[in-house]
Amino acid sequence: MLGAMNRHERRSQGRVGGIAAADAARAAGRLAEAESLYRAVLARQPSDARALHGLALVALQAGQPGPAVALLQRAAATRPTADLLVDLGWALGLAGDRGGAMAAERRAIVLDPQHAQAHYNLACDLQEENRLVEAIDHYRRAVAAAPRHVDARNNLAQALVAAGAVEEAVAAFDAAVKAAPDDWALASNRLLALHYDPRIAPPALAAEHRAWAARHATLPRFADHANAPDPERPLRLGYLSPDLCRHPVGWFLQQALAHRDRAAFHVTAYSSRRAEDEVSAAIRGLVDRWRPVAALADEALAAQIRADGIDILVDLAGHTMGHRLRVMARRPAPVQASWIGWIDTTGLEAIDHFVTDAVEAPEGCEPLFAEHLVRLPVGAMCWTPPPYAPEVVPPPLGRGAPPTFGCFNNLAKVNDGVIALWARVLGAVPGSRLLLKSKSLGDPAVAEGVRARFAARGVTAERLALEGRSPHADMLARYGDIDVALDPFPYSGGLTSVEALWMGVPVVTRGGDRMVARQTAGYLTTLGRTEWIAPDADAYVATAAALVADAPGLASRRAGQRARMAASPLVDGARFVPALEAAWRAMWRDWCARR
Repeated sequence: MLGAMNRHERRSQGRVGGIAAADAARAAGRLAEAESLYRAVLARQPSDARALHGLALVALQAGQPGPAVALLQRAAATRPTADLLVDLGWALGLAGDRGGAMAAERRAIVLDPQHAQAHYNLACDLQEENRLVEAIDHYRRAVAAAPRHVDARNNLAQALVAAGAVEEAVAAFDAAVKAAPDDWALASNRLLALHYDPRIAPPALAAEHRAWAARHATLPRFADHANAPDPERPLRLGYLSPDLCRHPVGWFLQQALAHRDRAAFHVTAYSSRRAEDEVSAAIRGLVDRWRPVAALADEALAAQIRADGIDILVDLAGHTMGHRLRVMARRPAPVQASWIGWIDTTGLEAIDHFVTDAVEAPEGCEPLFAEHLVRLPVGAMCWTPPPYAPEVVPPPLGRGAPPTFGCFNNLAKVNDGVIALWARVLGAVPGSRLLLKSKSLGDPAVAEGVRARFAARGVTAERLALEGRSPHADMLARYGDIDVALDPFPYSGGLTSVEALWMGVPVVTRGGDRMVARQTAGYLTTLGRTEWIAPDADAYVATAAALVADAPGLASRRAGQRARMAASPLVDGARFVPALEAAWRAMWRDWCARR
């Protein structure tokens, strides 16, 4: 998957004599030889900027950014070219000095205003600093200078999504895919962006997924499988994901592992993420076998899964960052399914089943899926609350604060239609306020743009509180300052809605005409709170207003909501997992019956 912060080395041109030989050795990966040749030049000419630059690149290739910085700084003092300053920025970034890296990149742009890589690297650093508006400007300048710079095109579109400019992002992705039609990862990134766009209808969205599969997942498959077709034997279950960590998938998977029937299911986790955290450690302790597979190419990973004798392989990523759908396309297991990582069809016919429920995927939506829909009777997923979640506190309305609505979803979900409806909610409740919390709002320029969009709907700035990211425990505690959470559309809350409910906050949702619009509705149905699911915009406004008009009822529901949730299949793995395992068993029996 295209990463947000790729760096590309720029090699100096026109080297002669010993420099040319050293460059050739370095390009061929003969680092010791290259180092010797560069040092020979420096023995004769200690200030030769070209040799210093080349020796610094050897150090960088050897994973030694500290020495590279010192060499590049010496070279820059003698002959500061744009290429050299870009590499200095690269080295400083690897050494942990992002401020120094950006300063070097800005110097490179002064020397060469059309230096695409300087603009790109600066934009990457700005995006890491959550300075999205500035980053978008430099990504645009990188694309203008180098229209075939696919990473710059991808990151421009991704930054526009993060800033909430979804229509611009889709246009940028369209241009990127046109420039690189064979880039499967880029095309997957575009599919994710399309889910935020209310202009695209569900049939068109389904067609886009099938088109991705037709172009990028038509790969050689294993012709047959040697798995014994015994419908009742213990099964080997494999979970494949880049997100077995502090991620929604990590939080939603743990219950399925902790409460599984160990005699009936042997579980292998295939983690395609290089870094691990405490959630990874928890999952590792719950499975029978943990395989770190980030370094394996798709063909090798498919062979490993087949060699492991996996009976049912479950993809937990869909088209999200780092996915391995091209492994699934090779069909390394006889039965394959999609669950929790992607709230839509993958488009792959090689994935047999899609695990969901009757709210997210009501009867009649089957034509939108390449997979067979398996609807669980207990909801689509089961969540593990983080152990550090704060205790529920009384609603702010009961503490003398004005009625406060809120939403902690990412800004890409807050489109103009959402803002218009939320403005109606605020208009229906005089004196009320709206708290929005999202990483992107940590950029003052992005926050100012959001205020302007609300102002156009008659909502003044003093009624808005806009906040950026905070540590997870602090973010959960911030729900103590919200009376009612407002769900966006057409992409509703996922983990965000579950977290709000765990903190006692009711979530008002609209549902909608596609699976991503019905996530919160599914959770509320499992929880027995269908009265918070509004059939239309008028009911949404009325429901939100009625909740804050009843302060005693709000407080009472809030006080009891965590216990109610803990006893439901939404959190109680003992109630959820038997239904999930019955689904796995049914899939297996179906395969055996067709042998």
